[in-house]
Amino acid sequence: MLFRSAASAGLLAGAAVEPVWAQARRRILIKGGCVLSLDPAVGDFDAADVLIDGEAIAAVGPNLQAAGAQVIDATNAIVMPGLIDTHRHLWEGALRGILPDGLLGDYTRDITGKARAIFRPEDAHAGDLVSALGAINAGVTTVLDWSHIGNSPEHTDAAIAGLKESGIRAVYAFGAGTPGPKNQFPQDIRRLRRQYFSSSRQLLTLAMATTPNVSDWTVARDVGAPVTMHVNGTGALLP
Repeated sequence: MLFRSAASAGLLAGAAVEPVWAQARRRILIKGGCVLSLDPAVGDFDAADVLIDGEAIAAVGPNLQAAGAQVIDATNAIVMPGLIDTHRHLWEGALRGILPDGLLGDYTRDITGKARAIFRPEDAHAGDLVSALGAINAGVTTVLDWSHIGNSPEHTDAAIAGLKESGIRAVYAFGAGTPGPKNQFPQDIRRLRRQYFSSSRQLLTLAMATTPNVSDWTVARDVGAPVTMHVNGTGALLP
C-alpha cells in the first residue's frame, strides 16, 4: 500500500487501467519508496523496493531486479501494509455528512430508523461502493462491513456487489435491517454462503452481525460464520 502527497496521488492512481488486485498472477516491483514493513525480521528502509509475485511478497530490499515485472515508481511515497478497519457500516456512506452534530439518539432515529427504512437496494450498493473506495483511498485495504441493511435479499446482494466492485478485502457481516416481510435475517446467511462465500481464498469472507441472541448464533455456527456484535453495557453476554 502506497501513501503519497495529494498532488501526486492522482498520478499514481491513473498509472494503470487494470486494478492491481485483478492481476493475481502478475509480478509487480514497487521501486524506491520509504518502506515500513512493520516486521522486525524484515526491517524498515529509507529507500527500498518491494517485489510482489502473484499473491505473495517475494522480496523486500534495495535495488531489487525482476525481469518482466510491472514497475511502480514509489519515489516520495511510503510503502507499508494496508490498514485494517475492524468495524464500519459501509452502507451509510451514501448518508455521510447529513447528521454532523447528531448524538446517538439522533443517529438511531434518523439513520437506522427513518433512512434505513426507505433505503433501496441501489442505495445500499452505492453506499458500500463509495465507502470501500474511500477506505482504500485512505490506506485501509481490509475492512469489516457491519452491514445492518438487510431489509431484503436484494439489499444484501447489492451491498456485496458494491464490495466486490471496489476490490477491497472485506469481511461482509450480514445483519438485520428494518423489520418487514422481505427481511430474511438470519436464515438468508445460508444462501449467502452458497452464492457468494463458498471459498475462503477470496477477497470477501462472511460473518454475521448480530446481538447476543443464541438462536442467531446457532445459524451462524451452522454455516461456519464468525459472529460480530455491538455490546452496550455490562453483563450483555451473560445468560
